[in-house]
Amino acid sequence: MAQRRMLRAAGNLATNPRPDGCRKMQGSKNAYRIRVGDYRIVYTVDDAVLIVAVSPSAIIL
Repeated sequence: MAQRRMLRAAGNLATNPRPDGCRKMQGSKNAYRIRVGDYRIVYTVDDAVLIVAVSPSAIIL
């Protein structure tokens, strides 16, 4: 169940890379995090080429 929520949240970033509740990471120009239950997804946004990159190692348990 948690995996589905994480995958859905990560997929939604493609259409809305800065959803309500996202937080900009300090010390970075384009890194953000969102909370999904007890988990965090850390990702970067590159508006110039419309890319949202989520790394599996960036999912914090």
